Amino acid sequence: MSFFQKNQTLPRFKIYLAALLLLGSLPAYAGGAFGGAELAKRLSGLYQRAPSACDGANGLLLREAGALPVDGKTWYLNQASANPFTDKPGLVGLVLPMDANQHATLPDCALAGDPADGQRAAGGCWPAAEAGQAIDSDPSSCGKLMVKYGCDVTMDNWLKRRADGQPACSFSTRDQAEFKQALLTGAKLSVPLVLPMQEWRATDLKGMTTRAVVYAAGSESGRSAARSTRLALYNDWKLDIPVLAFDAPGHGFKYLDDDNPTPRRSGQTVVAELNRRFNNTVTDCGGKPAHHCSGLLVHMAAAGQYPVWDYKPHRDKAGISFVYLRRDTNSLLQNLGGLVGQQGVVFKSTDDQQQDGQNADFACLYPSDVDSNYAIDQPEQLFDPHTAFCTMNPRSPLKATISAYFNDHANPTDPSSCQDSKPLKTYLDQHGLTLDNATGPQLFDAWKESQRMDGHYRCSFSTRKANQFHAAILASPLYYYLNWNEGMVRSYPKAAADVAHLPIEAFFFMAGQSNAGAFTYQTQYMKATGVTQQLAPPVVKYDPTKADPFSLQEKP
Repeated sequence: MSFFQKNQTLPRFKIYLAALLLLGSLPAYAGGAFGGAELAKRLSGLYQRAPSACDGANGLLLREAGALPVDGKTWYLNQASANPFTDKPGLVGLVLPMDANQHATLPDCALAGDPADGQRAAGGCWPAAEAGQAIDSDPSSCGKLMVKYGCDVTMDNWLKRRADGQPACSFSTRDQAEFKQALLTGAKLSVPLVLPMQEWRATDLKGMTTRAVVYAAGSESGRSAARSTRLALYNDWKLDIPVLAFDAPGHGFKYLDDDNPTPRRSGQTVVAELNRRFNNTVTDCGGKPAHHCSGLLVHMAAAGQYPVWDYKPHRDKAGISFVYLRRDTNSLLQNLGGLVGQQGVVFKSTDDQQQDGQNADFACLYPSDVDSNYAIDQPEQLFDPHTAFCTMNPRSPLKATISAYFNDHANPTDPSSCQDSKPLKTYLDQHGLTLDNATGPQLFDAWKESQRMDGHYRCSFSTRKANQFHAAILASPLYYYLNWNEGMVRSYPKAAADVAHLPIEAFFFMAGQSNAGAFTYQTQYMKATGVTQQLAPPVVKYDPTKADPFSLQEKP
């Protein structure tokens, strides 16, 4: 079930689901602005803060979708108030910021306890039998219904009305003094406050920057549901929201690493995303290089005892060879597979990596294979490990030949070598162009006309510059030397403890070949990370003859 309806509102779930919303403004949590432990500490501070300590910026809200007839139920959660988890230990939901400057969803009113008087109106703020009176900008009802008790909205008058058998009226959440009376009334009756509020829109949730999925500590069913809820949010909306355990005896929230594995989208969602990016032949991604939102970064290997994310010692502190695959690069993976293996791994797009905090450094892109393995096991190998093999090695025995084609590399923030290419610069100078002001097609022409046909002396394009990366895509189908390009990814930590932090999106195998190797990779991933198959990257088949070349493989 989608966490949100397609009409962009939060549905009334058939499953038991709650959501915690932070009342007041907190510093941002956005994919690591501060960590889960820091978020738990900040939310615990609000839970522990006395209701009178700060205008409207204390306590938490606990939403239980679909319980009231109109717009759902929301509980107030504060250490000084009765705890909704006491009677409802299975509550699971979301910790979210509640700031009127960020979104329009605010509590409409406050009720002492869960009304047991049948149908209610105005989102739960008014007894249905008395809802004919005009409702102004403040939907609460006690101010209008307490006239016979002296008009003052106090705990004593509320209790008198209750003693007379009248349905519960609601306190204002707009007026601090009246809200304090609601808190006093709840404390007197030992019940938590119910605060009706409108349904959330998905756009509101995406705009909220401090959020966490919450369950009651000690509840195994709650813990499982919280992890499933987090996964659903990621699958449906690409929201990576941490899970926190609510611990009332411990006075707040706890962040546990075991509750927060890297979220995985469903297999069908991953397949749809792979096909979308494969067919998305954009020039750039809003001014950023095209790999941020399109194309696939793939690495192929032989099936065996070593995982596909592993690499040889010669590539440690250097670069690992990938292929940037997109419909218009015309990379023939079936030919590459005949050399290195018919299965491999797909990394997430750069934007998704950055959102998930799993950044692999895509260092440069050669429009064709440059045989980066050449002399890789020699002390003075042909390509420079310090630049992730994106430049020629100035210590190579071929230095004299290299110096005829390249200036010394001097850019510490961009390891690509087309900025150092003497023939490329000569061509650009002759045409009144530079690497920065030339368009992608112009750089493609410059590269095509200035580079040697043999692979070793062709320059690599930048993955930081949109025009250069576009030129690399345009040049890929030229098939200089071999039928695929070569993208260098800087070597990454690969120990078992690091695997969960790699941006692995899927394991794949070539159509017409065995899927055993790809499923072996998935099993190795599950063993290294401790996740179930449901949370592991899926196995997909790649068939380049189809318009949508990727399809899900659920079983070996």
